[in-house]
Amino acid sequence: RIYISVLQPDRDNIPSEARNQLELKLNQILTQNGIANEDPNNRFVLTTKVSIQTKDIVPGPPQKVSMNIDFTFIVGDAAENKKFESVTLSTIGVGINENKAFIAAIKSIKTKNPELKRTNNGNPVTSFTLAFSNRTKNDDGSPSSSFVNCTAWNKTAELVFQYCSKGSQLCVDGRLVEIKFQRKDGTNASRIEIVVENIELLGKKNITEDKNDGYVADTSSDDVYEKESDSAAGDMADDDLPF
Repeated sequence: RIYISVLQPDRDNIPSEARNQLELKLNQILTQNGIANEDPNNRFVLTTKVSIQTKDIVPGPPQKVSMNIDFTFIVGDAAENKKFESVTLSTIGVGINENKAFIAAIKSIKTKNPELKRTNNGNPVTSFTLAFSNRTKNDDGSPSSSFVNCTAWNKTAELVFQYCSKGSQLCVDGRLVEIKFQRKDGTNASRIEIVVENIELLGKKNITEDKNDGYVADTSSDDVYEKESDSAAGDMADDDLPF
C-alpha cells in the first residue's frame, strides 16, 4: 500500500492564512482516506494548483469579496517529477476580504467522495462527511472547521452519489439522529449524524425545477447536471507540476 504526504509550495496568489487552511484540508483528505504519511521525505505527494477564475466585490454593508476558484488536486511522485492523477474542483468563497474568501472556498471542499451501498432489501444508501466553518478560532488564531457525518437514502442517495464529489458545495436539510454502538473494547459510545431529507447543490446548475433551487428527496430528476470527472493523467504539462 502506498502512503502519501502533503506537499504545498508557497504561492504568491494564496494568502498565508489561506495556505495554512489548504494544507490542513489536504491532510484531512489523506487521513480520512487512510493513506496519510507525515514523513516529509516521502516521495509520493498530494499537492494543489490554484487558479482564481473570477473575483468580484459584493456591495455592503459590509462589503465582501466573492471569488470563483479552481483547485487542481495532483497526486504524483516528487522524486521523479511525475504526475499520476489529477482532478479539478470549482469552488466559490465569500468573505470580508480576499483571505477570508479563500478560506471559505477551501472549507467548502468535501474530504471524501460519497459511496453508494444497498441494504439487504435493495434500498440505496450513501454516507458522506460535510465540512463547515465555525465562528470560533483555533488556539493559534487560525479559523476552525468541523465535520458532520450525513446519510441519505433511496432516490436522494442516488442523486448524491451521481452528482456530488469532493469539493461540491452543499446545503443539506434533515434531522439529527444519535447512533449508538459498541467499541472494540466493549464500551458503549454514540455519535450524531444528519439523515438528509433535502439537499441543494450550490454554485451549480440545478438538477430539478424545484422552486427552492435545489432538489427534494425522492423526486424525479432530469440528467442536466454534468458531474465533474477526473482528468487523464497526461493532461497537465510537466512544467505545470508544483513539485
